[in-house]
Amino acid sequence: MSSSWFNFVKKYIWDNESTPYHIHPQRLSREQANKEVYFYSMFEGTLVGIVLISMMAHTYLTQDTSNLLYLGYGVSLLISLFYLVRNKQIWFAIYSSSLPLIILIIFNFKGFHPGNTGLDKLLLSGFLTLWLIYCYRLFNICKFYKKLKH
Repeated sequence: MSSSWFNFVKKYIWDNESTPYHIHPQRLSREQANKEVYFYSMFEGTLVGIVLISMMAHTYLTQDTSNLLYLGYGVSLLISLFYLVRNKQIWFAIYSSSLPLIILIIFNFKGFHPGNTGLDKLLLSGFLTLWLIYCYRLFNICKFYKKLKH
């Protein structure tokens, strides 16, 4: 006797229309590409939004203006994500994909939080590296978007 929840999970994970992550970007339909770019933008936009709200609260409460450059970058990322979903141009994909690279650079120069263990550092670095690798797929989706079938 199989569990019914597993059938739903399996159907969602392997559904070519709703989760086309195992299909090459050239063979996607425009609807699939739209869903994938939308999901990426929601993922990154949520992370950036949470960090922006906390940075704005910190700036407001402490009157510390050292984060203004980061705030400007975060707002520009949100604008870039909006235009990425709307236009699917590769320039917006490149700018939006700069976030994991910049975080890796910051970790390299400023270091991790002192309380992080070796496993924490490995997991964070691995996640950011996988995110950066996924950005290559995003570039290809934007590059081939005009040629995709409707």
